[in-house]
Amino acid sequence: MNTLFVSTFNYKIWEISASNMIRSYIKNNPIFDILVCYEDSISHYKDNIGSDKIIPISIDNDEFLRNWEDENRDIIPTSMGGLATEKNCPEAFSWQNMRASKWFRKIVSMNIALSKFGDKYDSIIFIDADCVFKKQFTSDLLKNAFGNESVFYHLGEYRKRRGFGVETGVVGFLNNEAGYGILKDWIDMYRDKNFLKYKKWDDGGLFRSLLEERNFSNCIDIVKDFDPIPGKKTHVVEGGIFSEYIMHKKGIHKKSGLLF
Repeated sequence: MNTLFVSTFNYKIWEISASNMIRSYIKNNPIFDILVCYEDSISHYKDNIGSDKIIPISIDNDEFLRNWEDENRDIIPTSMGGLATEKNCPEAFSWQNMRASKWFRKIVSMNIALSKFGDKYDSIIFIDADCVFKKQFTSDLLKNAFGNESVFYHLGEYRKRRGFGVETGVVGFLNNEAGYGILKDWIDMYRDKNFLKYKKWDDGGLFRSLLEERNFSNCIDIVKDFDPIPGKKTHVVEGGIFSEYIMHKKGIHKKSGLLF
């Protein structure tokens, strides 16, 4: 299985986590390519993303990103560069929606992966910048993750019961009608502004809404039977098939003072 990993970051995220993610990826002698969609000057990263397994693309002037921000400035909080206040757009200030415009970079990077590289790979897998690779990913591992389905994701019964969105720190899509179709639908929910009809605008909340509308067909929750870890009940990646291969340092950006 020829897979394209995808991640995204700016320089602040690079300093906190993404640099470790990239170094750990290269350290484990990867057999797959990774698309890194970065913001800010390439000079910050060029000494660390020179591997032939890394595909670097700047999104500073990405048309989808810039048009979406311009068209949705009224629902982006002023603290995030928009025009929304708690008075003129209170729905923008739930904890998920407040940061949705920054997390939207994940959607932008997956749009680039699908539109520019999708046909060249058997699957596309997003990896959050706050992850660290512990072992080399293999084709057999990924085939086991997908099983007989076209999309794998992390949710788990605890997150599901509590109304949380899908943990999209690690999420994968097969190159077939169902897999890439679901990925395209997720992207198009933002492109067509359909996200506004939902309570949660963040990528994980919206992805859960999409899967629920599809009755979770063609998808597998690879942590469905995960037994939550006390004090880390929403940290589900370490309870799935990738627990020996990747560490998701969830919360590291918030602990470091980064607001998104």
